[in-house]
Amino acid sequence: MIEISVRSNLKEIERSLEAFVRKQIPFATGRALTELAVEVKKAEVKNLLTKMPTATPFTQKSIGSTKANKLSRSATVYVRDVAASYLYPYEFGGLNKLNGSALLKPENVRLNKYGNLPRKRLAQLLSKPDVFVGKIKFKSGDVVDGIWQRGLYGSRRKGGYMGTKGKHHMIAGNRSTLTLLVRFADAHPAKPRLGYRVTAESLIARRFNKIFGRELARAMATAR
Repeated sequence: MIEISVRSNLKEIERSLEAFVRKQIPFATGRALTELAVEVKKAEVKNLLTKMPTATPFTQKSIGSTKANKLSRSATVYVRDVAASYLYPYEFGGLNKLNGSALLKPENVRLNKYGNLPRKRLAQLLSKPDVFVGKIKFKSGDVVDGIWQRGLYGSRRKGGYMGTKGKHHMIAGNRSTLTLLVRFADAHPAKPRLGYRVTAESLIARRFNKIFGRELARAMATAR
C-alpha cells in the first residue's frame, strides 16, 4: 500500500487561523480529500493508458477511490485485487505474473483490439485437428515450446490431410513447415513502470492547497 500524507500542510494552515476557523478544518479536509481522490483516480487511469494503451476496460475500471469525512480525514485511491496482482510488478518491479505454468506470447494468431488472446480463441485453436501443443527441437538444437499448426499436405478437394509439408516459416532462425501460433515463455521483468505513486504525489502537491482553500471557505460560509 502507498500512503501519502498532507498533515504538514494542515498543521501550517491551522497555526495561522482563529479558533472559529479551526473548527471547520475537519469538515473541509474531508471534502477536499474526497475531491482530490477522484482527481487522482482519473489521473491514474489516464497514466495507465499512456503507459499501456491497450489496457482493457476491466483493468481501467479496477482503479477506484473512497470518500473521506470529518472524522476519518482519509481517502483512498486503490486498485482492485485481481488487477493489482498483475499490475504490481509494473509499479514495484519484478517478473510479470503468469496465469498458468507459462507466459503465452501470440505469434501468428488473431488478437482482440486490446492485443490479447481471448480464451475462446485459444479453445478454438486447440480444437482444430491440425493444431497441437508441444516442444519442437530443430536440427540447430533450438527447442521451442508452444502451440503449433501443421502445414497443408495433399489437396483439400481430393480429401487431403494435414501433415508437415508446405510453406516454410522461420522460427528462431530455423526453417520449418510448422507455424508457431503461440509461444510458451517464462516470466520476464515487467515493463514499463507505471509510476502510480509519482502520479499521485505530483497531483496532490499541485492541487491540495487550492482544493482545501475552496472547501474551507465553503465550510465557513455555511457554518452555524
